[in-house]
Amino acid sequence: MPVKVNDDIIVPKDAWKKIKKYIPNKRLYMPFWINGNCGKNLKELGFNVFHQNMDFWEQVDDDFYDVIVSKVPFNNKQEIIIKLIEMEKPFILLMPTRILNTLWFRTLMNNKDLQIIFNTKRIKFLDKDNKPTKSNFDTCFYCYKINLLKDILFV
Repeated sequence: MPVKVNDDIIVPKDAWKKIKKYIPNKRLYMPFWINGNCGKNLKELGFNVFHQNMDFWEQVDDDFYDVIVSKVPFNNKQEIIIKLIEMEKPFILLMPTRILNTLWFRTLMNNKDLQIIFNTKRIKFLDKDNKPTKSNFDTCFYCYKINLLKDILFV
């Protein structure tokens, strides 16, 4: 999937490390490619991750993974989440907290197995050259069918 403006920010390794114990030890698919470092970071944390520069829409229906773990391109979040819910695929997606206030998300996720991991501090994202960027928004990890012990967690 082509990356649009403002979608080319990378989740630093320490953000994944903070939620490591909540990520299932299964075959993970990290579909959204910027420079390959996010997948590399999860592999360094001990996970079996498929992360290649491929089109999400062509790969998402394949059966080579158990859970999607990724930062969703913010410009395509609605159609991506709708597709994942239709497929009933478990996911952990890092997205802005403001999504919780949207009608489309509340309608879509009503009576669904949604759990949320809130970050206690803002994530300091990296640009595609791995340089820190400034973030003016809060994010959380939206977990679907992950079966955490609590519905709301703070890390």
